[in-house]
Amino acid sequence: MANVRITVCAIAVCCLSALPLAAQSPSQTGEHPQDLYGWRNARWAMSEHEVKSAVRGRWRTATKEEREDERDLYVPFVLQDIELGGTKFIGLFGFSKTDRRLVAITLHSGIPLIKTAGATALFNRLLDDEQKQLGVPRKIIRNNSGHTGFYADYAVWRFPSTVVELTCVRPNDSERAVTLSYAVPSEADKQDRSR
Repeated sequence: MANVRITVCAIAVCCLSALPLAAQSPSQTGEHPQDLYGWRNARWAMSEHEVKSAVRGRWRTATKEEREDERDLYVPFVLQDIELGGTKFIGLFGFSKTDRRLVAITLHSGIPLIKTAGATALFNRLLDDEQKQLGVPRKIIRNNSGHTGFYADYAVWRFPSTVVELTCVRPNDSERAVTLSYAVPSEADKQDRSR
């Protein structure tokens, strides 16, 4: 169980460091946003204190597995009990080590992992919810064979200030985790968006 927990935390941190953050509700007119600047009330470039003040909820210190990352990112705390698609998620808030500012947020279905059918259903519910808020994804991959990645299903939305990724992660053959990540776009993301 400890190896699964470490693997899942490592996957969440990898997703966190690969993604840009920021999702907001669609406007009152029902139109999809042209850009995102974070998730809920958390905005890119906020300090740790500003994030905790802006996002209400039950916070805890990140575990060693949740904190560790070899990239320029650290996760000091986790938001618990985030309701998404009828499931409780945890939120890992990633800050740049260089300037100590918010650059990524990963919402993770947590441990224990979810059986394959349940995870697929959760992914589909979140995909529907995100499409209502953000529009059609830039890319979607369903039932990935596993030869090209560690995910079963994947969808991405690209905005000028945020990349949103919904992933059904496959750590083993019978269980899954679902992540919804928001991150500041990398240079590669910015170039992909311009194509």
